[in-house]
Amino acid sequence: MYNVEKEIPHPKLQKLSGTSLDKPWYQRVYLYVSEPVKYKFIEDWYILLPNGIQIMIPKGEVTDGASIPWFLKPFASSFGSLSRGAYLHDFGYKHGYLFNWIGSKIPVLQKRKEIDRLFRDVVIITTEFYLLAYWAWSGVRTFGFFPWNKHRSKR
Repeated sequence: MYNVEKEIPHPKLQKLSGTSLDKPWYQRVYLYVSEPVKYKFIEDWYILLPNGIQIMIPKGEVTDGASIPWFLKPFASSFGSLSRGAYLHDFGYKHGYLFNWIGSKIPVLQKRKEIDRLFRDVVIITTEFYLLAYWAWSGVRTFGFFPWNKHRSKR
């Protein structure tokens, strides 16, 4: 059987300092729903997928985990079950590609549709929760063009 923890381990992350600690409670609530918590990779993250594809997210990359709309936050966490798929998805959307273990771009993972599919498949591999994976995947397929286009316009 496929060993999830061996093949797709959790990366080592460092939380970036929050801006809400010195704010009144009502401003902290607003910031909670409007500004995501961010983490930085403190070492390169290496992944081996069951199909043999090797992926690496470099040290120093910043992620906000899964982008969960405020009204769904009581039901899903940005750094919960969706997190490992979301880290790959964030990097792929931000840069338009993913790296292999030697730092070369992976040709098959340079399109939005493929990065969305990778997100779904990694969530399935790491959680075996198909309903959650397809629910989240349908969200990124439906609304993902906003961040995808935003990052493409920056380049």
